[in-house]
Amino acid sequence: QADQEGYDAVIIHCFGDIGLAGAKTIADIPVIGAGESVFQVAYLLADKFGLITARDEFIPNIYRSARTHGVVDRIVSMRSINIPVLELRERREELEARFTEQVNKAKHDGAEIIIVGCLAIFPALGDHSARRLSEKLGIQLLDGTAIALRVAEMLVNLNLRQSRLAFPRAAEIWHK
Repeated sequence: QADQEGYDAVIIHCFGDIGLAGAKTIADIPVIGAGESVFQVAYLLADKFGLITARDEFIPNIYRSARTHGVVDRIVSMRSINIPVLELRERREELEARFTEQVNKAKHDGAEIIIVGCLAIFPALGDHSARRLSEKLGIQLLDGTAIALRVAEMLVNLNLRQSRLAFPRAAEIWHK
């Protein structure tokens, strides 16, 4: 629909990149997954990643995604704060305390950069929380929303989109 309405790109705003591959087969505009974008940027910036997400239940999907994107061997720590996503804002103080604790554990595990594997965490922690907490905790925290947006902007500016060889149009697959 975004493609038909003239948008320049689409971002799947969930770190799990739910529906990403399918969306790439039906859109002619760039379709960007926040998770895939963060993994690739993390790869450019560090050798050892820590990953913090909202719930333990998210970890298996994130692990599979990291394997798909070729970065699973760089993850030295994968942890959760175990607060339901819909409760993050109302439990802000607890969220920040648990997040800080898990980041410190990931640093102890050898992480050189932290991937935040839930896009609801930073908004729940308030404006500029990625920058504020990066400075406070002494390690870069990757904001998936900001990264996905910049990746989408870059692809649009360079007139790039997903390859039809890698992601054939869905209609063409079923009608041949």
